[in-house]
Amino acid sequence: MRVDRDHVTLIVGALLSLALMGAFERIAPWAQPDRVHAEDAASAPSQGTSNAPADGTKPGVSDAAAQTLRPTPVSAVASSIPALPARALRPSEADALSAHIAAKWRIGLPEAKRIVRAASTQGQQQRLSPTLVLAIVAKESSFQHDARSRYGAHGLMQVVPRHHPEKLEGIGRAALMAPEVNITIGTRVLAEYLENGNGRLDAALVKYSGNAKAYPAKVRQLWREFEGVRKSVRVEL
Repeated sequence: MRVDRDHVTLIVGALLSLALMGAFERIAPWAQPDRVHAEDAASAPSQGTSNAPADGTKPGVSDAAAQTLRPTPVSAVASSIPALPARALRPSEADALSAHIAAKWRIGLPEAKRIVRAASTQGQQQRLSPTLVLAIVAKESSFQHDARSRYGAHGLMQVVPRHHPEKLEGIGRAALMAPEVNITIGTRVLAEYLENGNGRLDAALVKYSGNAKAYPAKVRQLWREFEGVRKSVRVEL
């Protein structure tokens, strides 16, 4: 039987091509789009469900690595705002501010020190300037820890409990009058407003005040006053 030489050449070439393709696929599975997509689909959670635990970590991820997978905390967002230096007050700065507040707002020096200490601690915790926190306290309550408003606002930072039930869970209204508790809640509220407003301080202050447009300017004026007192203190070596 006579075999056409051209046909033989074509058959041999086809067989060689198939052999080479099989070897290439074994060596380079990334060259198989259908296979890659199928594996991705098999390993990925289906729409509307999640394989992640309730704490937001991914299966098989170490605790240390999981920290980077969790939502960015409020304080981390606020820390990116250049106008809000977040370091705690130095003792001499705190003493100067306490004396200034006690004299101008006519409150006892121990009470002023307590308020300044709380503003310093929580300001640092929430990445807010302690003197900004003090400015808000001055504007909201004139440093009267038991201040109440007809609107239902309580304490130094005039926190309105009905607007922030999740932050007040387990805290009685009497406890909200304590400087440490009130400033803790108030700074958390402001930090949240900053986060939601992409770090725009004036917008956050307007929201904090209940939409008073002139509020940011008044707070900034007091903030400058307190910053002047802080900066007047000699740097401790």
